[in-house]
Amino acid sequence: MGEIRNLCERFRKVYIQPHNYPDADAIASAWGMKKLVESFGAEAEIIYYGSNTFKPNISKILSDYRIRMTLINEGYEIGEEELLINVDCQYGAANVHKVVAKNIAVVDHHIKEAMQDYIYEDIQPRIGACTTLVLNYLKQFGVRLDQPLATVMYYGIFMDTDMFNGRMTTLDEDAKKELTALYDKNIIDHLRLSSLSFEDLKIYASGILKTERYQNIIFSGIEECDDNLLGHISDLLMEIEGINIVIAYSQRSNGCKLSIRSYHDYFTAEELVRELTDGIGSGGGHENKAGGYIVKNRLEQVHPRVSLGILIRTKIIDYCREVRLLQTGKDNPYDIFSRDKLFRAKKKKICLRFLDIRDYFKEDVAVKTLEGTATASVKDKVIIGVKNDIWPISSETFEKKYQVVDHKNTKCLSDGYLDEYGVSIQSDSMLLRITKDNIHEFKICMTVEESMVDAVKLYEKVKVRTVWGDFLGKRGDYLLINSLEDYYICDGEIFKQTYDKIV
Repeated sequence: MGEIRNLCERFRKVYIQPHNYPDADAIASAWGMKKLVESFGAEAEIIYYGSNTFKPNISKILSDYRIRMTLINEGYEIGEEELLINVDCQYGAANVHKVVAKNIAVVDHHIKEAMQDYIYEDIQPRIGACTTLVLNYLKQFGVRLDQPLATVMYYGIFMDTDMFNGRMTTLDEDAKKELTALYDKNIIDHLRLSSLSFEDLKIYASGILKTERYQNIIFSGIEECDDNLLGHISDLLMEIEGINIVIAYSQRSNGCKLSIRSYHDYFTAEELVRELTDGIGSGGGHENKAGGYIVKNRLEQVHPRVSLGILIRTKIIDYCREVRLLQTGKDNPYDIFSRDKLFRAKKKKICLRFLDIRDYFKEDVAVKTLEGTATASVKDKVIIGVKNDIWPISSETFEKKYQVVDHKNTKCLSDGYLDEYGVSIQSDSMLLRITKDNIHEFKICMTVEESMVDAVKLYEKVKVRTVWGDFLGKRGDYLLINSLEDYYICDGEIFKQTYDKIV
């Protein structure tokens, strides 16, 4: 964390930018970050893109606590001696106006959307609210929390974790406890009961009347409204009995804003928004909630003469029909895939990096693989592969497939493929990032020569549910089978580098 202080002290001025039409979590994160930067003796200013009209609860926060935010226009830029910090969003993402800036830092709790050259980043997608991350900075550097700041931060976490009923980590729980002793309860009660205006109600009603249902999916085209209201409508529609996916969208002059909710058994909101925006926009989020933006010009180029509503419905319905779910130990891939498509493959004799989770963590961790997020225990190990690939493996399986190499100068296939961002392993209380700069600090293992699998190339999208989690395979990837209890997805390019097909 000390890096952020050194960073802020290097620049003449620091601009702090939350996502467009900032909500409670974004405002709390931005105000907390401003207090932090000012504690370092640097000048700070909060900037945002959107509207100067806010919902009643946000307006009350801004007016009562005199939180100053500068509304910016298209083409806004800052100088080379100034720093831009994006909070609760990521530079270049669909939900944040792109400020022209050379020096960019990010503090966010959403899944990383793109490879950017940040000079500092703290992106932790498991955290329930970005405010939690900012609060940890304030505590780390001894910045005093007065009642106004504690109240705004409490409300930010409250709103972004579904009133503390949604996804929360140990860090979020600790933040809640600390802020509870400091916040103004009367203000919080008022804010909870003033989230909508009368005009919002009219938009609500119009959107509900235009709602369409397809089996377990709700589609709702909403007239132009701010991002927060669109999210409100998505949450409301999610409460309909028998519905586990909601696709709400609102057209804008230069595109379309998406708000997606999913409590489906195996389709996540984050993967659905990426499917919708593939090639025509961008998006990201979490397992249950995600947002995105379809760019009008790209839409017209890729899908000319196709109406937006029909495109959204078709892509989502087709995706839900096409993805095949296989569950290890339950579904037999030999009964599903044609025998003439299956072949034997042999793992190449290669050296890779690995680590024992217990050497770094005291609790279960999340491992972000190429195909999905896996959960592993402290008893397991993690293999670092190629193409920024990483996956957990039990100690028993590791002993069968790999042998430890003690020679520190051994050439590892892992070492040449990681970039500055690398891969990460995260628990509720800490984050371990493995990059090209520290990859050489980890242990080395070599594949056992006789490691053989059955393999089949995928010509459809397949999701495999394993003890580690759900993993999505795209067309061109491979399904590798050790046994009916142990089969998994392998990226197509990685397969070519690590396996030989046996003729």
